[in-house]
Amino acid sequence: MNYFQKDKDIDYNLIPLKALFIITILLSLFFLINAVTDNKKISIVQKKEVIRIYSLKSNTSLYGGFILGTGKMDSNKYYVFFSKNESKGGYFKDKLPVKNTLLVEKDTIPHFIRNYAIQTTISTPYLWKKTVDIDTIVYSKNLLRRIPKNIGYEFIIVVPPGTITENQIYEPL
Repeated sequence: MNYFQKDKDIDYNLIPLKALFIITILLSLFFLINAVTDNKKISIVQKKEVIRIYSLKSNTSLYGGFILGTGKMDSNKYYVFFSKNESKGGYFKDKLPVKNTLLVEKDTIPHFIRNYAIQTTISTPYLWKKTVDIDTIVYSKNLLRRIPKNIGYEFIIVVPPGTITENQIYEPL
């Protein structure tokens, strides 16, 4: 068997496919190393927004749905109020869920406080330019976005003394 005879057995049609496979593996390794060496700095700053309110009522909202005779109906209670848009000079209607809201009586101008957080993520990948992402974190019952214990409530409504009354009709069974 001649040594030069082996060259005739090489399938030259597979060489580009093998080269493409090797390039794909190298690019995958490159991006994997880049992702692992990514340097991220995350900072969360607690913020609060104070907005003056001009009227306040409670309201119940129904929602649900039915499909082929089965379904679910539920109701949520809300505080409904009007606030002033200073830049446009008008009023807008807004609502806050009762279950995430603390109602406080104080001798001051009625207002509500919304607690939220600003999360800033600074990423510096190994070979790419630095990026800064800023997100507003809205609190929820989700485990990852839970309201911090030092804040306690997502919303706080401050009203004048004597405002809080509960009008419920209790009927005997």
